[in-house]
Amino acid sequence: MLEIDRSRRIVATVVNPVPVVAMSVAPAMAPVVACQGCAGADKDYKSSKCVYLRLTSIPARPTINSDCIDGFRCREPPTIRFPHRYCLVIRGGLVNLLFQATSFFSPTNEDRLMCGRFARYSLSRELERYFNALPPSFEIRPNYNVAPAQEIPVIVQLEGSRHFKKRHWGLVPFWAKDTSIGSRMINARVETLSSKPAFKAALKHRRCLIPANGFFEWSGKAGSKQPYFICSSSGEPLAFAGLYEIWEDKEAPPGAGPYKSCTIITTEASGSVRDIHDRMPLILKPEAFDEWLDPDNTEPARIEELLKSHHVKELNRYPVSRLVNRVEHNSKECIEPLKEGK
Repeated sequence: MLEIDRSRRIVATVVNPVPVVAMSVAPAMAPVVACQGCAGADKDYKSSKCVYLRLTSIPARPTINSDCIDGFRCREPPTIRFPHRYCLVIRGGLVNLLFQATSFFSPTNEDRLMCGRFARYSLSRELERYFNALPPSFEIRPNYNVAPAQEIPVIVQLEGSRHFKKRHWGLVPFWAKDTSIGSRMINARVETLSSKPAFKAALKHRRCLIPANGFFEWSGKAGSKQPYFICSSSGEPLAFAGLYEIWEDKEAPPGAGPYKSCTIITTEASGSVRDIHDRMPLILKPEAFDEWLDPDNTEPARIEELLKSHHVKELNRYPVSRLVNRVEHNSKECIEPLKEGK
């Protein structure tokens, strides 16, 4: 028996019969769940105790099937295909489920997300120099495996100066009822920025730069996908074009601050990335920073032309360890070139 409330939170379930801890289901993400003591949980889902659930965009009773799928990247199930974003894979057993790792389930080209994971490890002084920004009022620590919902530094322009600010990755529009929509808004397609209600206002008034050193993407067959790190050949930081929003919770207690969030703008992949993925972050060149951040620049056509003509296309890439598959792995090993034979 499985119940899902309006926030898509599993509140009670027993499968095969397996007690499952309550967990949140991100509407546009496909969480992959593994059980305690499951060796090789990212690979081994060939069990009669596996089930998969399809969650529609409107909360409803999921479809349950006793067949299992190759769970970690959650693509190309061997028996039944669900070309849909809202899926959950559960590996059953005699113990409670412990953790979840985000993945994507057979999305259409329109829905494929990019970037979904990136790295930022330049020191604060390097970022201050590259972005000509004032020193941050908070510590910016290296993060070799940045994931959605995490709080990340962004650069905004205020009173003629560039400032570092904190924003949660996953944009929550000012009109949203709650913050759960952020999980569907980690990326914004450059082709539809001026027409999507979630991004129209931010495109005019709340633009930012998101510092990074590179991003990750996976290539290969389901179950054995090879992660790649994609970065600048010069070693300089990258400036992802981003939008941000400030959301006020009308039901929050007095003194509670607003929820500040952001999204990464994506574009068609360049030749150096296209064989791995058809999308990539839109990376602005330094000469475009001023105009992009200028709060007086509110004309959509002018902004869109800037994005089309001043972005980085050629990038370096190399295979890296599958350690990056798990968000809890956050070390320099995530970006080190993969050694031959591994």
